[in-house]
Amino acid sequence: MNPRTLPRLFEDAARTYPKNILIWEKRADAYEGTTYSGMRTIVREFAAGLIALGLGKGDRAALISEGRNDWVMAELGIFYAGAVDVPISVKIEETSDLKFRLAHSGCRMVIVSGNHVAKIRKIKNDLPDLEKTIVLDRLESWAPDEIFAGDVRRTGAEYLESHGAEFETAGHRSRRRIRRTSAIHRGPRPTPRASCSPTGTIRPTSNNPSPLCLSPTISFR
Repeated sequence: MNPRTLPRLFEDAARTYPKNILIWEKRADAYEGTTYSGMRTIVREFAAGLIALGLGKGDRAALISEGRNDWVMAELGIFYAGAVDVPISVKIEETSDLKFRLAHSGCRMVIVSGNHVAKIRKIKNDLPDLEKTIVLDRLESWAPDEIFAGDVRRTGAEYLESHGAEFETAGHRSRRRIRRTSAIHRGPRPTPRASCSPTGTIRPTSNNPSPLCLSPTISFR
């Protein structure tokens, strides 16, 4: 029996509801939706890029970002690569606190939004395990160890063309298993859709036709 992992749950949802909107994100003055199928493509490219960069099973990768599409891409991408996600709150401002968390977890990579990349630049020389910083936004200047997330996706797309079978194996090796809890729903949900603030607060809003929800439909604004 195949293990119940987050990548498998997401793959099942994407196959069953490919055209359903998974996430709404406000850009400029309007919300734009990303479907399950669209996010699947994004996640797989990003995950393959992480693997091409050397991230593998059991490795640690930190994620520091506001709520946004790219946050979902990054977290699922880490899981697809078989690695371990180390989520860190954007509210952590104390340098020593952030350095302790990254050093204690042994993170090889950090995925960070442009708003918080300066925090990593201040402490990265004190983190011997940290090899690369992947930045979700474009910057005016880049350090040698910093990589734009868009470039990681492009690398991943090329990797998938030549290492597709290897990628499938890596994703299914993820040990991020799901236990049956009240948070996993089968059958109709009364209020499964939610909006999510940048701080991660989820509030029910309306119906979602998906009977198996990896997560509610969310809106980032």
